[in-house]
Amino acid sequence: MTVACWQIRTMAQSRNAGVLSESCGRFVLRRRHSCAAKFLSHSFTRINRELLQRGRGMTFIIVTTFSVGVTGSAIAQNKPVAVGGGLSAPVEAPRQLASAQAIQLWKRGLRYNEGGGVKRDYRKAIDCFRQSAAQGCARAMASLGLMYAKGHVVPRNFTKAKAWYTKAARRGDTAAMCMLASEILNGQGGKKDASAALNWYRKAALAGSPLGQFGLGICRQKGFGEPQDMVKALAWYRKAANAGMPAAMVKAGTFYALGKVVPVDNKKARQWFAKGVAAHSARAMACMGNLYFRGAGVEQNYHNAMQWYKKAAAAGDAGAMNNIGGLYLYGQGVHRSYRRAAAWFHRAAGAGSTSAMLNIGGLYLRGRGVPKDPKKMLYWFREAAKGGNVNAMVNMAAINLNGMGGKPDQRRAIFWFRKAVAAGSPRAMYALGAMYYNGQGVPQDQTKGMDLIRRAAAAGSRQAQQALAKAAKNGQSTMPNK
Repeated sequence: MTVACWQIRTMAQSRNAGVLSESCGRFVLRRRHSCAAKFLSHSFTRINRELLQRGRGMTFIIVTTFSVGVTGSAIAQNKPVAVGGGLSAPVEAPRQLASAQAIQLWKRGLRYNEGGGVKRDYRKAIDCFRQSAAQGCARAMASLGLMYAKGHVVPRNFTKAKAWYTKAARRGDTAAMCMLASEILNGQGGKKDASAALNWYRKAALAGSPLGQFGLGICRQKGFGEPQDMVKALAWYRKAANAGMPAAMVKAGTFYALGKVVPVDNKKARQWFAKGVAAHSARAMACMGNLYFRGAGVEQNYHNAMQWYKKAAAAGDAGAMNNIGGLYLYGQGVHRSYRRAAAWFHRAAGAGSTSAMLNIGGLYLRGRGVPKDPKKMLYWFREAAKGGNVNAMVNMAAINLNGMGGKPDQRRAIFWFRKAVAAGSPRAMYALGAMYYNGQGVPQDQTKGMDLIRRAAAAGSRQAQQALAKAAKNGQSTMPNK
């Protein structure tokens, strides 16, 4: 699960102090910019003209992460908690214990699966797991589920994975409960069922599983299965953190750093991040870098931020890699180098950072550190958008609307605007609302258009707020048709 604190900048941005806000369920650190072109304007004719004009308005992002990454897990980009990596289960013991022989067979299967003292052999591993499962070993059942989920030796089959997880979970294996909850929440092997997933996480949590406690915290924070409850989310994160889970330590620190539910307390945030660092969490290292980058509870020091980011990057943290690229891009604590920025953004993109993909696209747009290349710009923006990056979705909509690199395509523009709206983008809400209101590229529907514009205003869009204020000043209940 990654909850990122994004610092959104444009190429023409000033260095004014940042302010915290929240967008699309992601914590965002925005900095005011002085001369960057407006991304959206009140008149949609101006939107057509100004979007992407000479590359202005393209958003560069430094992921100053207060994010959570769990080593050896399938937690990523707002996905629910699951156990991944190797097939060894967590230390929590199932309630129904198997025979010593069954447990030895399971352990032998693990050695074959992981190459521990023997040559790795997935076929022998799965044979051991099957024999152990037949003798009632819940952990072997969970391991079989992972084999099917990953497609090791056997064809990937989430339905069979879910069936094995269910068997293990019913025998009291808390790791299996969490994996089952993840599959149900993702709709793998059947329909999505947030309530059922929540119940399995709760069973694991109440049985003392830190992974279950963390998963339950995610559900309460995101409102999966029950209404969102940030207080209870933090309580479960604390439980998991106190049980030694690094991801939960970072989560707890994030709540204090951003003032969610509790007042902003950078001292406590730093304490939680320090615990995560001690537990070798790359994400916690990146979060320590964020504190120095922002000057939160410590004196702002880009050099110290860079050192923490490099530690996190060496441990594989994609967000930290992207942050290093951002420091080189803006010359913060280092000599500005577009070439080095591009190299770090490419490395971060290879590690899965959609923010880095967006940044690379911006470099290809402007020809900074790389040759100007509209095709590569489009490729990276599209990859970021496909990966769920909301800013990239809006950029793709603007590209299609203006015909950059080809003919204008309103249909594709609307497609990307709708995806961005679904992800909570105020800019996309305003743009799509204006299109519906004026009947541009879609059948005219002023009621639907006004609803989207009001949503954009409520979500913080200044353009939408100003447009509604202007309409109210003129005594109009609807927007003037420009």
